Amino acid sequence: MGPPQPSHAPGRQELRAAHPLLRHPYTVITTIVLFAMGVGAALKKSSEWNEVPLGAAKLLLQGRDIYKEMSAYTYPPFTAYVTIPFTVLPPGVARAIWYLICAAALVYTVKKAWHLAGGPKLEPIGTPGAGGPREHWAFLIGHAVALQLALNGVTHLQSDTLIAALLMAGCGSMASGRYLRSATWIGLATAFKATPLLFAPYLLWRRQWLAAAWLVCVAIGANLLPNTVHAPPSGGTWLGAWSRQYLLPMGDSNYTPGDWKNQLVNNQAIAGAVKRWLATTWEAGPREFKVYDRPGKASPTTIRRAFYASCLAVTLPVAIVFLRRRWKKTDVVEEAARGSNVVLAEPDPRANEVKKPTPSPLMIECGIVMLLMLLLSPNSSRAHYCILFLPAFCVARLTVHKPAGWVSILLWLAVIFSTLSIHIRLPGTMATEQVLLWIGVVMFATIFLLAASTIALAKSGPNELLKSTSPEGA
Repeated sequence: MGPPQPSHAPGRQELRAAHPLLRHPYTVITTIVLFAMGVGAALKKSSEWNEVPLGAAKLLLQGRDIYKEMSAYTYPPFTAYVTIPFTVLPPGVARAIWYLICAAALVYTVKKAWHLAGGPKLEPIGTPGAGGPREHWAFLIGHAVALQLALNGVTHLQSDTLIAALLMAGCGSMASGRYLRSATWIGLATAFKATPLLFAPYLLWRRQWLAAAWLVCVAIGANLLPNTVHAPPSGGTWLGAWSRQYLLPMGDSNYTPGDWKNQLVNNQAIAGAVKRWLATTWEAGPREFKVYDRPGKASPTTIRRAFYASCLAVTLPVAIVFLRRRWKKTDVVEEAARGSNVVLAEPDPRANEVKKPTPSPLMIECGIVMLLMLLLSPNSSRAHYCILFLPAFCVARLTVHKPAGWVSILLWLAVIFSTLSIHIRLPGTMATEQVLLWIGVVMFATIFLLAASTIALAKSGPNELLKSTSPEGA
């Protein structure tokens, strides 16, 4: 018998000897795609970004009312404020620079979300320490859920990828126990769009009272900055003007959830779906799609009740799991303090070398908060869903390493429904794509991912509960 042969993974030596570009497929593909999209963004004669955020910034500089003169601008005033530096540049140059910011934010979001989900490095493929086939599968499955929605945000030069990057930075700080720093990043994200404010009650649930208050202060303070340029013509603050224009009407008796300055089929939040189902119908031809009010449509009161009931149905299971984790956490900590048989796991010296298959419960919780942000918002366009990367990566890694019944099934349902929302841009597919959006395929993909995340969180063990509350790296 010959000497024993060294054991290597199949193809490992061939991969090591391959050309560097072949060992960095994700980097190569990302560079090509983003470069091609960047050329298109720079060559456009006009874009929504030039007309709305940049247009609002110009009105702000002139002291004109951005909310009365520009009905398409529905964001808090901080978005117009941070866009002011671009007003002095030629439109094409401004658009190209903003595109680079959006693209860089997307790359950061993906890399940070993968890291926060516990994923190891994937490139160069075949090198020591790089993830194996299961990790690549998890990475690709997460992209199947979130990538085409994120690219929608980059295509339209929305601020959503920047918001996603701020949220990832906030979650990263939270994972290391730096809650005030986390609140600063998330507060800035809230200043762009109000929905990340949902992290404030989450921080309260984690008993991080100061961080929750600081998040709110950062969001409000950032939106008071536009007043240093010009005050609204009617007086007061721009934040107050935005609140009166868009928040206060939601308390009126005739308010209908889903009403927003957006095409109704593009609103993939629960509010948009409920209004479409109860108040509208559609007609589809080979090359056209039309949504119109149905005869005898439901009243605003009925739509509001259906909306509240739907929100309750989505949030109640999450609330139950979170409360049970709080009770379990208290019981385990008390037993450990009494010197019972509960033993805290000793730090593993190899923990920095080998990533654990199971994502941190803390990151699963953060992913759940992001999913609820999208579902409970008065308006969530497809571009807003670029934050799906974190929960998608968490559930995908859990599924490929520990296939677990309903978690796996719900993940694949999320993949299917998210894929159905892809806009192919062919005349023959337009009507079908719009019908699927009217049904709410992106919303259902998010609900499936939320259910999978909630089940995964419910299965977290007591030791994980303890470790998820201790400030790592503080």
